[in-house]
Amino acid sequence: MLRRHNRPSKAGKARITVAFGASGRAQPASGPIQSLRALLDRLKSDFEFSFVGDQSIRPSELHPLPADTWTYEKQVRYFWFSKDGRSKARKAITRESHDSILHLNSFFDRDFTLPILWKRKFGLIPKRPIILSPHGELAPGALSFKAVRKRTYISLVRSFRLLDHVWLHATSDLEKNQIGDLDLPCQGVFVAKNCRRLLPKPDFATRRRDPHAPLRIVFLSRIDRKKNLDFALHCLRHVTVPVEFDIYGPASDAAYARQCQCLATDLPNHIRVAWKGSISHEHVPKTLASYDLFFLPTHGENFGHAIDEAFMSGLPALLSDKTPWRDLAAAAAGWDLPLGDPTSFAVKIEAMAAMDANTHLQLRIGARKLAERTYHKSRAVEDHRTMFDHVVAAGS
Repeated sequence: MLRRHNRPSKAGKARITVAFGASGRAQPASGPIQSLRALLDRLKSDFEFSFVGDQSIRPSELHPLPADTWTYEKQVRYFWFSKDGRSKARKAITRESHDSILHLNSFFDRDFTLPILWKRKFGLIPKRPIILSPHGELAPGALSFKAVRKRTYISLVRSFRLLDHVWLHATSDLEKNQIGDLDLPCQGVFVAKNCRRLLPKPDFATRRRDPHAPLRIVFLSRIDRKKNLDFALHCLRHVTVPVEFDIYGPASDAAYARQCQCLATDLPNHIRVAWKGSISHEHVPKTLASYDLFFLPTHGENFGHAIDEAFMSGLPALLSDKTPWRDLAAAAAGWDLPLGDPTSFAVKIEAMAAMDANTHLQLRIGARKLAERTYHKSRAVEDHRTMFDHVVAAGS
C-alpha cells in the first residue's frame, strides 16, 4: 500500500512542479516545450504550476526574468536556470513542497531525471509522486541512435528499479506499447496526448501556388539523425523539377549537420537549398503557410508538433510512415510513405509540382480540415487533468 501524504494547497489546488533540463530538444519552438506551454496555459486554473527549465527555452512573450531564482508570471512560478545554475535548479526542485507532484520530462535527461531518481531511490531526498514523460525517446527509431549508451542506461534503471512508484506518461497507445516492450518496472503508464495550443485561424486562404514557379518545400525540425534530413536530401537527388528547399531548425548534432550540408552542395543545380536556422514559435504559422509542401521523413515521432503546425497552417505534408499522422492521401492532406525507397518520395514531389493552383488549394484545405478534426476530437487536456488527479489521490 502506498503512503498517502499528497495534500492540496491552501487554495485547494494540487501543486505540480514541471522540470525540463537542457538537451537537444531544449529550444523554444520544440514539440515538448510547446506541449508543456499549452499544458500550463490550459490547466493553470486547476493546478498550481511551477516550471523549472533552461533559460534558453524561456517564452519570448514573457518579461525578462532573472535566472537562478524563483519568479512568478501569468499564474505560474518559474525558475529559469543558467549554464552555471543547474545544481541550484536541482536543489530548487527537491526543496519544493513535498505535497506536490514532480513532472519530469525526458527519460535520458542528466540535469534532473537521473540525479533525482537516483537520490530518491536511496532516500537522499524526500519521496513524492513523480510523473516521467519520455516524449518518444523510447521508440525503436529513437533508441537506434547512440544505442549502446541508451540500452546501458535503461538496464541501469531496470536493475536498480529507479522507476519504483514512478508513473510513466505516454502520448499514444503506440508509445505505451513501446514502453511496455522495455519491461520497465514502474507504478503504471498513463496515456494522455500532447496538449496543443488553441487552434489559430488559417493563414493561407489568399495564397495560390504558381505552377510555373519552383516548388517551395520546407523542413522544420531539429537537425539530427532521428529527423532524417539526410534522407530528404537524398530524395531530392531524384527530383527533376525546380525546387526551393528551405531548412529551419537548430543543429543538435553538429557532425550530422555538416554531413547534411555536404549532401546539399552535391545536389543538381535546379534544387536550391537554403539554411534558415532557428525560428521563433510565434513566426512558425505564417512561415509555414508561405510554402507548398512540408517534408519530414522522420525515423519516428510520438506526435510531431511541427507536423501539426503545418496542417494547422494549411500546409500539406510528405512524411514517413513512422508518425501517428497516417492515411494522409485519403484525407487529401499529403502522403505518408515507407522509408525504403527515396524515389517514391521524389515521385510525390514531382506530382505536387505538376499540380494546378486549384488542385493544390484542395490539398491545403484538406490539411487544415485534418488539423481541425484532430483538434476537436482531442481529449488531451481532460486526460492530463485525469492523470494528475489520479497521481494526487495515489500519493507517492
